[in-house]
Formats: sequence, structure tokens, C-alpha cells
Amino acid sequence: IPIGANIAVQPLADRAALRRQLGVADDGFLVAYFGLINHTKGVHTIIEALQYLPETTRLVLIGGSAASPQDQEYAQVVQATLDRLDLHERVIWTGYLSAEDVSRTLQAADAAALPFVDGASYRRGSLLAALAHGLPTITTSPHVPLDPPLRHNHDVLLIDPGDAINLALEIERLGDDLKLHAQLASAARTIARAFHWDTIAAHHLALYRQVLAPGEQVRLQPRRTDV
Repeated sequence: IPIGANIAVQPLADRAALRRQLGVADDGFLVAYFGLINHTKGVHTIIEALQYLPETTRLVLIGGSAASPQDQEYAQVVQATLDRLDLHERVIWTGYLSAEDVSRTLQAADAAALPFVDGASYRRGSLLAALAHGLPTITTSPHVPLDPPLRHNHDVLLIDPGDAINLALEIERLGDDLKLHAQLASAARTIARAFHWDTIAAHHLALYRQVLAPGEQVRLQPRRTDV
């Protein structure tokens, strides 16, 4: 049974104004990354890809800082990559945002880049959030079959982990090919329907009915609010 997207889509009154606030030019392309700065997320690969893209391409890193010592060490790698490539002015760090502001920032973006080291998975809430917001998404090839599948050039764009050059090429392709961009946006919303909470609840009820003895009924108890 899958998890659901952890960020609900919120109304966005003025997308153009939010993009200007983020420092994106009128003709710019905004790539979003969502999540903690974690060593399994491939953030340094996105930054390395940025060096091959036009000056008007921006990256917004949505989320808080690393938590564990291992992730803090990885955050230093990310900062060192920014220093080495001198790309600080093209990267927007939001820090922690409320769920509502995460949703609005995702809607301000043109695409999502999620180059997971261990491959795309529906256990990744950040991937589900990107799909729920209809963002054309570039991610890494799954290590195990997914249901529904993520098909290259149809549902998402797939690259190998650590492949900054192909990530840059796919970002550039999304900026140039409006038909592909629209197709992937539509496919993302279609896939996201499988992860609505009412669908997940129905899957749980079906599972409970399978494991109950014949004749037993599923009885859902009201949640207590005093504990």
C-alpha cells in the first residue's frame, strides 16, 4: 500500500509575482528540488548540472537543513560544489517552509529534479509531491518495478544517478519542448491520483477484509482527541 503525497496543492494567487520574488527572470526556467539535504538525494548532481545550463536557469532548494551528522557532512559537499562552480547567485535556498508555502513554491517552478542515488521510489514523499503538483519531473531510474510504472519520455524523464550532463540536457529539453512539458505535467497528475488518501484508505480496507476471518466486519473506531 503506497504512502500519500505529504504536501497538498494550495491556491496560488500570483505565480508571476512569486517567481519574481524568487529572482527568476521573465524568460527564466526554474528547477525545484524538495526535501532535506540528504546524501541519498543527489543534490550535488543538480548543482553540477546547473553549470551547463543558461544563466537564466535557476534552482530552488525547498526544505530544511540536514539533520544527521552524515547529512551535515553531505551538506558541506553541496556547499563546496557551489563554491567550486561559483553558482551561489543561481541557487535559491528557502530553508524550512510551511506546507502551504512549499506547495506554492512548487507551483512557481517549471520542473522538478530529484536524482535519487538509490533510484526513484513511491516511498519518497518529495517525488509524490512533485507529481501531485503537476511538475514535469526528472528523476533516476527505479531499482525495482513500480506500480504505476514511471516511463521515460511519457511519465517522467529518467537519468542515471550522478549523471549531471544528462540531467542538464533533460532540463534544457523541457525548456525547449512545450509539448513534452505539457505531456509530462498531465502524466504527473494522472499518476498522483493513485496516491490520493481516499485511494489509500480503500486499499487498507481491502487488505483488512482479506486477513479477517469469514464473516467478520471491518469496524472503524472514531479517533480519540483526548490523548
